[in-house]
Amino acid sequence: QEKMTETNRGINRLRNTRTQIDELTKRASGNESWKAISENTKRVKDKLPDIEEALINTKSVKGSDQINAGTRLNVKLAELTSVVSSADSAPTKQSFEVFADLSDRIDLQLSRLQEVIDTDVKELIDLSHELEIPPIIPSPT
Repeated sequence: QEKMTETNRGINRLRNTRTQIDELTKRASGNESWKAISENTKRVKDKLPDIEEALINTKSVKGSDQINAGTRLNVKLAELTSVVSSADSAPTKQSFEVFADLSDRIDLQLSRLQEVIDTDVKELIDLSHELEIPPIIPSPT
C-alpha cells in the first residue's frame, strides 16, 4: 500500500508541476524579454510525459482498446496488491519478486521526476526570480 501511495503522490506531483509550468508559460507569453522562460518551460515539459506515461496510462481508452493501450506501473502494482491481499496464505516468492521489480521500476521514474525538479525546475525558478516573474513552487514529496 505504501508503494501505491508513493506512486500516486509522484503522479500528482508531476501533474502539479506541469500545471504550474503551464501557468508560468502563460504569464511569460507575449513579453519578448521573457522569451527565455518559454524556451525553458518547453524543455522541462518535454521531459515529463515519458515519466508520467511509465507510471500511469494517460490516454483514455474503452473496451478492448485497453488491452492495446498497455498496463502501466500503477495498475500493475494495484493488481498485485489485490491478488496478494485476496489470498488465504502468505504471498509467494514470485509475488515478492514481482513487487521488487515493480518497486524498482517505479523508483526509477520517481527518481527521474525528482531529477527534473531538482535541476530543470530549479533553473526555471531561478530564471523566474531573475526576470521578476512569480515562480512555480513544486509540491513536496
